Amino acid sequence: MLNKTRGIILHQIKYSDSSKIINVYTEKFGRQDFIISESKSKKTKSKHNVLQALFLVEIDAYVKNSRQLQRIKEIKNIYPFKTIPYNISKSTIVQFIAEILYKSLLPDDINENLFNFLFQSIKLLDEEIKGVSNFHLLLLVHLTKFLGFFPSGQYSEEATFFDLLEGRFVMLPPIHKKFINQENSVVFGKILNLSFDKLNQIQISNSIRSQLLDSIIEYYQLHILSFKEIKSLQIFKSVFE
Repeated sequence: MLNKTRGIILHQIKYSDSSKIINVYTEKFGRQDFIISESKSKKTKSKHNVLQALFLVEIDAYVKNSRQLQRIKEIKNIYPFKTIPYNISKSTIVQFIAEILYKSLLPDDINENLFNFLFQSIKLLDEEIKGVSNFHLLLLVHLTKFLGFFPSGQYSEEATFFDLLEGRFVMLPPIHKKFINQENSVVFGKILNLSFDKLNQIQISNSIRSQLLDSIIEYYQLHILSFKEIKSLQIFKSVFE
């Protein structure tokens, strides 16, 4: 049966001389692998131009729960980016976020609220928002709401450390050393209460931004057993440091 769904491109690999496998987070079917044929026709080349990281697409596909690879009949871009392909900071963020999503979203986990959050966040990134260098921190923190380990509590004078294992702010530094220090916890606490339209209202130094990113990635690794090393991390840091 042919199904239509919106999707977000996460990853692609070459499958054979005439086909690719693309991993897409879809609105109706969760994260799925699709096989798509390649040819030298102009129509096919145009189709493959939309297979870039975090491109927002509409897919007509034959989806069956009993098979690992779904087959695409048609795919098209439904929101052509205006700034991301031409802005090194934004395009670097896109590659990094796509890898995070690919490694944190479970196959077949259908969550339309999560899909809409990601879809709208990506569109916001493409717009001329201020504070782009902090966009990834805000998205990764708010993504944990949907993944089930959003931080509890708030930073305060009685809770000045963030315990990565427990997922909450605490009074004293834990003995296990998996925590965010006082200086960085202040900033982390502010990010928890921030919205994308207020990104320019928080100033974060390059060193603290880098340390917080390492802490957030460690937080993901502690709470998602299958979460692996992020290969694009060093390239990402080199752009923003």
